[in-house]
Order: sequence, then C-alpha cells, then structure tokens
Amino acid sequence: MIYVIGVASSGYESLTGRAVRLIEKSDIVIGSKRFLSDFYDLKGDVFFLETGLMAALDFIEKNTDKRIAFLATGDPLHFGVGTLLATRFGKKMVTVLPNVSIVQEAFARLTESLNGVKVLSVHGGKDGGKRALKSSVEEILESGSAAIFTDSLNTPAKVASKLMEYGPGACRVVVFERLGTEREKITRGTLKRIAGMKFDALNLMVILKEASSVETEPRGFGFPNTAFSSDGGMITKEEVRAVALSKLRLRKNMTFWDIGAGSGSVSVEASRIISPARAYAIERVPERVLDIEDNKKRFNCANLNIITGEAPAALKGLPAPDRVFIGGGGGNCAGLRQILRTVSRRIPVGGRIVVNAVTLETFTEAVDFYKRDSYELEVVTVNISKTKSVNHINLLTATNPVHVITGVKL
Repeated sequence: MIYVIGVASSGYESLTGRAVRLIEKSDIVIGSKRFLSDFYDLKGDVFFLETGLMAALDFIEKNTDKRIAFLATGDPLHFGVGTLLATRFGKKMVTVLPNVSIVQEAFARLTESLNGVKVLSVHGGKDGGKRALKSSVEEILESGSAAIFTDSLNTPAKVASKLMEYGPGACRVVVFERLGTEREKITRGTLKRIAGMKFDALNLMVILKEASSVETEPRGFGFPNTAFSSDGGMITKEEVRAVALSKLRLRKNMTFWDIGAGSGSVSVEASRIISPARAYAIERVPERVLDIEDNKKRFNCANLNIITGEAPAALKGLPAPDRVFIGGGGGNCAGLRQILRTVSRRIPVGGRIVVNAVTLETFTEAVDFYKRDSYELEVVTVNISKTKSVNHINLLTATNPVHVITGVKL
C-alpha cells in the first residue's frame, strides 16, 4: 500500500497524528530532504526525492509488497504526485492524506477569497509547454482571478508577456517563490514588471483581476444595434447578425476574417467567441474603420485586428482563416468573385464562408461560386418585421430581406 501524505509549508507541524504514525510505521519513506529532516530514527528505508521522481517511481515498482509513505507537497491530488501514483499503481493501491495546498497558503497570505479562482499549470509537455501555455492564457482571460503553477520553461515572465499581448485589463500579480522555506520570496507587481523579471523554478503565480476588468457581458451574440458605433447605419442588424454568426459555427481558437466589416459588429461578436484567437476586420472606408476601432474599445476586444484596405489585396499576409464572413458585395460581382476565389485558396476543408446578400446580384454570384467550387451550400432568407408605434397603436414594419448564404468547403 502506498500512503501519499500531504505536507504543508510548515512541515512536521502540519501533519496529523494519523499521518505521523503512518510515516513512522512504513517500511519505506519517500520525500524531500526538507520534509524528512524533521523525522528522527525512522524504522523504514528512506528514499530522497532529490534523486528524481522517475527513480522514485521505479523504486516503488520494485517494492509494491511493502508499506510505503510518500511525502508530497500540500494536496497531492491538486496538481501533485497523487494522480500520477494512482494512475501508475492503481487507485486501490493508493491512499491519500491531503493537507493545505500551496494555492490555499498563497491566498491565505494575501487574505483573498479562493471562490471562483482558476487553478492552472503551464508545466511543459512533449511540445515544450506551448499547448499548456496557450490553454492557460485562454482560461486566465476568461476568469476573474487565477493561480498558475509555472516552471523553468514557462516562467511567470513568459506568462505575463503572453497575457500582455491580449490586454487582459487591470490586474495585480503576485509571485510566490519557494513558499514556506527559508528561501521564500514574494514579489508583487504589474504584468509589465513581472514580464521583465526572473524567478525560481519552484513558484506559484497569482493573478488578481480588478473587478472592473472582469468581463461581465455574456459571450452570446446578437447585441443591440445601439450598442455599436456605426456610420450611417452601416451595420449588420442584430437579428441578421445572430443568424449569420450561428451559421459560422464559431469556436474558441478559430481564426476569423470579416471582409467589408462596416462597423465591425460581426467582428466584435466573433472575436469574443473565438478569444483568444485572432479576428480580422477588413474595411476600406476610413470613417468605418474609426467605428470599428471605437467598437473594439467598447467591447474590450484585444484579439480583434483591424486591417484598413480593400479586399482581396488587403488579405495578403493574414493567417489562414477557419471562418469567413462577407457582408455583401454591394452589387460588385467581379469584386466579390475575386474575394471568394482568394478566400477559397486559403480556407481549409471544412471551413465555412458566410455571405450576407441584400441584392440579387450578390446572391447569384455567391450561389454560383459555391456550386462551381464544390462547396456544401445552404441559403437562409431572413425576413424581419419589427413593431413601430403610430398613434398609440403598434404596427409591424418590414425590413429588406437578407439572404444568408453559407458554403462549407468539401
């Protein structure tokens, strides 16, 4: 039987009577020199973790018939060795005695609530920690506060630098190094300050977002038209926008292009859904670009890139898209045809292109293109009537129909 016993930063003093008795009666005791230095005259054999975790696992493999006490930091099942031991040797072979976790100790030092805090790890994997870093940044951007276990590869400085790319809003950062030891160090600062510093590999990074910077609006779609700044009504209306966004089937981490972005209403809502991946709003009219910039600030869409220029030339150099929205061609069939050809060369199989058509010319050009270029085609015509009060009565006033034309690349 393997007893995985959590030890808090105070060492021996943090152990219960049961934990002490198990350690003293075990045939083998495994732990760091720091933890084991508090015990005298242990009857069992001692294996120091400084030899290496894999060596310790191999040692256990050869002694599974013995009673083993494995001393771990804090809560062994909370980003600790407990999960690894249970996976390798089976849950029936492992009994866990948890203690106060490092995260709990850190937040107790700060006198901050742990409610709703995301606990993450950016420890490396086969890809050098790239996936762990990316995933953790996504979680941090969506959460109010977070505690991150970092390492010598994905350091607090690297995490802070990555977060700064997306503008997470006002936040405080605290880095705890070797918490509870004689070498303990606590560093407080902004993301910018932390990004320029070096830290011990044994650390915990805490990010505390100011209440005003935490996203409170839902990640859905179809925000009111009045929520956006727009030039002369150049906006995809909220009901049609909701339909178009639903047809795009957006998910986190997709790259999105909005060609002929107008006020950027579609770009803004799409960027919120795919965050922290990049959305690109392409618009040629300077006045409308100003509206997009304003709306980007209103909705705090740090991952929205604004490209001033005319498609398809303005698309050169952009990352390949997973989803593309084209807000109509204004009857310019030749221009729409060139845009669709360019997009089709860049978008992968399974990618979606959604065209909103108000004119019959745009409708015909888009449908013909999808048929010629082996796309799965769907057309939804949106007819909206909205109430309008006239002399104390409510009338339904119809708006122009919009054809939402979806092509899925085969």
